Amino acid sequence: MKNPVKSEHVLEIRYKPIGAFLDIRGSVADQIAESTHLKEWSISEHRIDFKDAPEKWKDSAFVSYRNCGYLAPNPATKSYFPDQATKFLRKLREIPEFKLPPITRIGVRSTFIAGCDKKFDELLNLFIDKLGLPKDKLAGLFSGEIIDAGLPLYLRSNHGRFNITTGPMEEEQIKGLFRGKDELPKIGLYFDIDYFKEDLKETNEKELAGLIKTFADESWEKSEKLFYLIFENQ
Repeated sequence: MKNPVKSEHVLEIRYKPIGAFLDIRGSVADQIAESTHLKEWSISEHRIDFKDAPEKWKDSAFVSYRNCGYLAPNPATKSYFPDQATKFLRKLREIPEFKLPPITRIGVRSTFIAGCDKKFDELLNLFIDKLGLPKDKLAGLFSGEIIDAGLPLYLRSNHGRFNITTGPMEEEQIKGLFRGKDELPKIGLYFDIDYFKEDLKETNEKELAGLIKTFADESWEKSEKLFYLIFENQ
């Protein structure tokens, strides 16, 4: 499958609110900036935002009194996002003043777009045909012509639950969904997957790192399976 793929990956960890966080925001900001590549920061009433460059935006992260997270737009390798997200979380947990409370949810959301040189209606028909959707039956049932289609799915695995949304997209839709606007395709197949696990019994570093890597790896794997299915022999 030769279609160029762009991606974006987000980690979010939710925990029980930390009232004391409001008194340690400056210390957290300084220590993250000193120990990671996220040198730029800004502090609001309940949250600290980090980014890795003052002019050309790339990686970013945040910490608040009730959640924290990491975002990597279009990483060059599959391992980059889980490695950097885990490093950020480790550095955050090493801050003496910051005590991570019980985690209520950990999630990794990955968004992919596979560029396509077909027209939109051609990609739409290919998407419908390859997934075996009853196009004529659906069009007849609702007495109309299908001009767009998307597929939402809600699933469960041994590692947690995950939600999937996929379908063909045009340029304006694509630009509205990706923070990084460079070199996005005019037509493409969109794939969004949100892996999550709630009410973790353990919050140790090894378990969290394992979940982040598993969620990220399986997201890549599932995107590749879908793109291969749709674009095989094209």
